[in-house]
Amino acid sequence: MGEDYFFKGASYKSSYPSVQSAPDDSIPIVVFTGRSNSGKSSLISALCRHKNLAHSSGTPGKTRLLNYFSVPFKKFGLEEIYFVDMPGYGYAKLSSSEKKELRMMVDNFLIQKKDIRLMLVVLDARRNLGEEEKNIILYCKEHHVPFLLVRTKWDTLNQKEKAGVIKNWKAERIYDDCAAVSSLKTTGLNQVAEKIIFSVTN
Repeated sequence: MGEDYFFKGASYKSSYPSVQSAPDDSIPIVVFTGRSNSGKSSLISALCRHKNLAHSSGTPGKTRLLNYFSVPFKKFGLEEIYFVDMPGYGYAKLSSSEKKELRMMVDNFLIQKKDIRLMLVVLDARRNLGEEEKNIILYCKEHHVPFLLVRTKWDTLNQKEKAGVIKNWKAERIYDDCAAVSSLKTTGLNQVAEKIIFSVTN
């Protein structure tokens, strides 16, 4: 992966409990959404070449805030962009009301934020595409929001398992909107970075 594709100099900005409290400054947004323990935090840190930039919560699903990161973007023509780490979904220990509250926050964010340039739907490669991921992808398609399904921890699969996942991508007709990534081995990070740069600058 070329050095130009690392988003160096990124920093944690702040965390917000609601869409209303989040910045409203027309800065382009790249959203990271996915299940608890999907690898979102590791992906953000790897893309920014900053170990532990996005700290994962000690208890999956307990991060219920909109976590903003300021990412310098001068070399691509803009002062900065935001990486926004959304609350993880699907954690069993959350109550029904808590899950509903998180879902409402995510929905409101997607509806109200007009500066979203790309949605990165992050999913552990060892897990199947679920209703949550399918619904987010459908939303993106219906509202013309660019998206990329990022399958993390790709290095944990053997060749037969990888072939099966890719076959499913084709069956779901999303092959061209998928990336196989290993944050640990930096596999596939260039594809994700290129998608970010293209989506923000076009």
